[in-house]
Amino acid sequence: PRPTTPASPSTARAQTQLAEIRTQAPPVAPERPAGVAASPPAPAAPSTPRSAPPQRPRTDDDFLAGLAAFDQVVQPAAEPPRLIESDQGTLLFDAPGDVGVRRPATDDTDWEQAFGAMGTTMAAEPELPKSLPARSRARASEAGSALSRFTQGRPSRRGTAAPSEDTPQVQRPDRSPEEADQRRQQRLNFILLPLAVLVVILALGGLYVLYKRFSPSAQGPTLQVTPPPNTGGAVPYTGIVIPFSEQPISGTSTIAIQGRLLQAPVSVTARGTAQNSASTPLGLATGTITLRNTTSQPIQVPAGKQIQVNGTVFTFNGTVNVAPSTSSADGVAFGKADASLTSTVAGAQGNLKAGTLSTAPQGTFPGIPGLEGALRIEQASNFAGGTNEDVKIVRVEDVNQVLPQAMSQLYATGVQALNLKVAEQPGWELPATTITPTIDVLKRLAGIQYTVLPPIGSVASDGTFNVEVRSAFQAIAANTANGRLDDQILKAVRTQLTSTRNVDPKSTISIQSWAFRDQSLVVDASVQPPNQGATFPAGFLANLQQQIAGKPRDEAEQILQQQVSDHKLARMPSLPAEWQTVPANVKLVQAAQ
Repeated sequence: PRPTTPASPSTARAQTQLAEIRTQAPPVAPERPAGVAASPPAPAAPSTPRSAPPQRPRTDDDFLAGLAAFDQVVQPAAEPPRLIESDQGTLLFDAPGDVGVRRPATDDTDWEQAFGAMGTTMAAEPELPKSLPARSRARASEAGSALSRFTQGRPSRRGTAAPSEDTPQVQRPDRSPEEADQRRQQRLNFILLPLAVLVVILALGGLYVLYKRFSPSAQGPTLQVTPPPNTGGAVPYTGIVIPFSEQPISGTSTIAIQGRLLQAPVSVTARGTAQNSASTPLGLATGTITLRNTTSQPIQVPAGKQIQVNGTVFTFNGTVNVAPSTSSADGVAFGKADASLTSTVAGAQGNLKAGTLSTAPQGTFPGIPGLEGALRIEQASNFAGGTNEDVKIVRVEDVNQVLPQAMSQLYATGVQALNLKVAEQPGWELPATTITPTIDVLKRLAGIQYTVLPPIGSVASDGTFNVEVRSAFQAIAANTANGRLDDQILKAVRTQLTSTRNVDPKSTISIQSWAFRDQSLVVDASVQPPNQGATFPAGFLANLQQQIAGKPRDEAEQILQQQVSDHKLARMPSLPAEWQTVPANVKLVQAAQ
C-alpha cells in the first residue's frame, strides 16, 4: 500500500493520466491467419541513462505522457532520507531472496529510487498464467513495461555482471544511534561469548594441571613418622601394665588391648675360620720301665702313682706287683716287673730318652718316692707320643667376627617363624614392632645362648669352627579389625595415665619400650606436657626418606627400627602391607601430635 502522505503536483498528474489510460480499451491486435507462426518477441531495449530514456513505440500518447511526467519530477534539495514507520512492516518486497528496501517517504524522488532498486531486490518476475483473459494479460504487460523503464540495464544481485555506472542505486539509509549501538553490542556478544568460553576452558585446564602437580597423590605416597618427645619437662612413667586378650575389647575407656601371643624358639649355626696359628704341644708321651725288687718282700706300686722327671710328671697306668728277691748258690735274684707310664702334659717334653728314668748304677734317677732303696728302675727304650706342632687355635677374636652374622641369621629366622604362625590365623597380622628380641638387642648378645665348637682355645683341626646361637622369639599378633597394635597400646596407656595418674589428656605420650611379662605388656612411657611438642631437626626427614626410598621392605624396617633404637623416632612406623618395596617417591611427614 502507498503511504498516506499528500502527493506532489507532478505525482497527482501522473496518477490522473494512469487512471485515464486504464479506462480506455486496449488496442485490438490483428488476427493471425491460421498456420502463420507467431513472431518472436522484440529484444529488450538497451540500457540508457536516466537523462535520455529509451524511446518505446508509441502505442498510446497519453500513456507516454504519463511516463514522461516521472522524468519531469523536480528533484528536492539534498536532505537525509525520511522514513515513515508503519505497522505494515518496513520492507517493500517480501519475495524469496529479497534483501528488502526500507519504505520511502512520499517524495517522488524517493519513490523513483525505490523503483530503480526493484530490479536488484525482488525475485524474478513470475510468468503470467495463461488462464488470464487477454485484456488482463495486456494490462499486466503494460505495467511491466512501465516498470522496466526503471530497471533496464540493472543486473540482478544474483547475477555475475556488475551494475553500470549510470544505473541509479538505492543507498542504505543511515542507522539511528540506537540501532548502531545495538548492532555493535550484537557483534561484541558474538565475539566475547566464544572468548569467555575459551577462557573458562583454559582456566579449568590450568587448575587441573596445578592439582595434578601439587596434589599429595602426585607427590607420591606419604609415610607418617613421630618424633621423640622433648627431654625437657618430660615425665617418665615406667612399669605400666597393659593386659591383652585374644577376645575383642569393648568400650572406649578400656586399658586392655586385643592381641595374641606368638612364640617361636629358634637356633642357627654360623661357621667361622680361625685366623691365628701357634706352636702347640700335642699328644702325651708314653713309655715302659722295668722295676727290680731288692727286698725279700713283694712290693706293689698302685695305678696313678706319679713320678716327676725334669719337671714333667708321669703316671703309672696300672697297678704293678713286683715279686721279692730270692737267694741261691748262684747268688741273689731280684724280683722283676714292667710298668707303663704316661706323661700328664702334652708335648715333646714327655719324650724321655732311654736311661733317663734309670737309677744307679746305670742312671741318676733317684727312684720312686718312698721306694727309693727297695726298687731299682731301668729304662731301656725312649718314651714317645708327645709333639709340638703349628695349628689353628680358636680365639675370642675369631668368634666375635662371626657373631654379628649369626645374629642377623637368627633374627631373620625368628621373624620368618613368627610370620608362618600368624599366616595360619586369618584376620590377624604381625606388627614388626612387637617382635622381641630386636636386632639391636641381639647384637648386644642379650637374651641369647651360643656355643662354640671346638671351644675357644682349642685346636681347629681343619681351621674352621661353628657358632650355634639360640633364642626364643615372641610377638603379639593384632586383629586387623581393631587397627594397628601400636595405636592400641598408645590408647590404652593414655587411658590408664589420664584416669589413674591425673595426666593432662592434651599431653604428648610416647612409648619408650615394652616387654612381655606374665601374659601382659609392661610399658615404659614418657609424658610431655601440652605446648611442648617435639619436632624433627632440619633435614632429618629428607635424609631418612633418602635412606629408605626404593629399599626392600625388610631392609627399610631395619633402618626405621634403628632410628627408634637411637631415639630419633618415637615409635616404629607401620609400612603398608602392599609395600614389598618402598616406593621411590615416598614422602615422610611428621605425624600429628
